Formats: sequence, C-alpha cells, structure tokens
Amino acid sequence: MAKNRGILGAIIALAGLIGYIIFHWGCPTYYPAWYWLIPVFWFCNACLFAWLMSPKKKGDFLMQKSFILKIPKILGSLLILIFYFIFVKENTLSFLITMVIFYLIYTVSETYFLLQLNKKENTAK
Repeated sequence: MAKNRGILGAIIALAGLIGYIIFHWGCPTYYPAWYWLIPVFWFCNACLFAWLMSPKKKGDFLMQKSFILKIPKILGSLLILIFYFIFVKENTLSFLITMVIFYLIYTVSETYFLLQLNKKENTAK
C-alpha cells in the first residue's frame, strides 16, 4: 500500500482536471459555481485514506479503519450539497451529478485499493 498511497489522489486530481475542461470549454452554461470544491473535497478524502491506511504496526486493523472513513465521506458530501443548494441555487443539477460522479470514481478506486490491501494482508499471514 505504501507504493499506491498517492494513486487515489492522482485519480481524483485527473478527474477534477477533466471535469474542469468539460465544464469550462464543453458546456460553460452548466458550470457550477463551487465546482472547485468537489475535487478538493475528494482529494482531502484521498489524503485521509492514504494516511489512515498506511501500516503503522503489525496486526493493525486496516479494514476497520476504512469503515471509519465512510462517515466523513457521506456526511461531508451531503453537507456540501445542502450548502450549495441553499446558498448558490444555480446549476444545482450539474453540481449534484458531478458530485455523484466523483463519489463513484472515489468509491470504486477506494474499493480496488482496499481489496488489494486485504489480499496482501491475507497472504502475509
């Protein structure tokens, strides 16, 4: 996992850049005002994931730590959506769809890395 710690963050950064290009040049009328907040939020989640999943000692319960990360991921997403819907109120559908796409990208990548980590832990025992 130590080699792969930054890959999740890189995936989110690349998705953020692709999303910016699509919104900025492809369909600027649907560009959400707080678009920058979505990649920043998911990049912070990726950094927290990398920090918590780094093995600190032998026998560390890494899979249990991953369940702890689900709470800020879901609550943070909902909080950002609620604030956007209350304060900005324009292009809410595109903001919601973008947040869901980033959620799916992050969750699939996180699951892939957790499966790799679990397989590595089971072969080490």
